[in-house]
Amino acid sequence: MHKDPAVVALYGDSGVGKTTDTLFSFPKGLFVAAPGSLKPAVAVVGYVPAAIEVRTIPEATALLPKAKEKGFTALVIDDFSLMADYTFSELDKSYSGFRLFGRMRDILLGFREAARWSKLHIILTAHARGPHIDVTKGKVRGGPRLPGTMPEDLPVACDTVLQAVRVDDARGWSAAYR
Repeated sequence: MHKDPAVVALYGDSGVGKTTDTLFSFPKGLFVAAPGSLKPAVAVVGYVPAAIEVRTIPEATALLPKAKEKGFTALVIDDFSLMADYTFSELDKSYSGFRLFGRMRDILLGFREAARWSKLHIILTAHARGPHIDVTKGKVRGGPRLPGTMPEDLPVACDTVLQAVRVDDARGWSAAYR
């Protein structure tokens, strides 16, 4: 049996249920979320999750060892796409062009490595980004909504990457994972 913690990416349209699934799955995890985004937790899953507001990816990277020290077994970042947007905005004040995208890529890869070695389950929710053409890489198949080629580059370090999709199900479920 494999005992190492998992690094998981869940991506899909807004409102499909990614956050609710993580709340049900990791009740003892530390949730990184924007202000107010976990308010429905009590009504939906019946508890108030341990949560912290962290705006950028470098802040989340620095949080990993602290979360482990405090006894959490999982860190859920809801929503990694928004965190990437905030990070990109901050970088845009100091960098431009290829340097901007290069610095963003370095930050994302640094987080990816820190997450892999953190000894925590790392769950990243994200919005979806469809297939597109990148100026350096060419065709990018799509995946989590992240800048540049990261929709393909980040998931390669994940144990599981799931796309949440809306479905009509006779049992009442409105979403499924691919």
